[in-house]
Amino acid sequence: MPVPGPTLSLLALVISGLPADSFVYLGALPGDAEAREALLRSVASERRTLVIVAAEGELASLVTGLHSALGNRPVAIVPASSGGGAVWRGDLASLRDAPEPLPAASDCAMVVGGATEEPATWDEAQLATEIDRRVARGEGAREISQALTKVSGWSRREIYRRATERTGTRPG
Repeated sequence: MPVPGPTLSLLALVISGLPADSFVYLGALPGDAEAREALLRSVASERRTLVIVAAEGELASLVTGLHSALGNRPVAIVPASSGGGAVWRGDLASLRDAPEPLPAASDCAMVVGGATEEPATWDEAQLATEIDRRVARGEGAREISQALTKVSGWSRREIYRRATERTGTRPG
């Protein structure tokens, strides 16, 4: 039996196992990459649970964007219909790196855990991978350092230095 509209988001929140006492409903995120990234950066330090609606086919890019902007957090994915599959629970990193196709083949709701007191510091390999990914997208060192400071646990200056090394620009 399909679960329509806002009911899906509330159902997902309740069965996610994540704190449901206070949450932020983001709905469907903007399709424009810059607008989506800006929105995710604005909620990166939000400690309440986040509820997001994802359309069929956008889950992979959404998971990558969420992990990049928010860091690794617990997540639950609830498909819109019973035919869409079972509820998936785990974290953004394991979902992003999963060798098999992502769990939801239909529209779904994603419930993402809120920020913790202190963001975990990424290891050097994780930071390098994310910087390289952003350089490949054409982002500059300043933009990269601004985006990654909150979520990576690294200083803005160090991220900028590493980004300039990868972009081939000189720090200024």
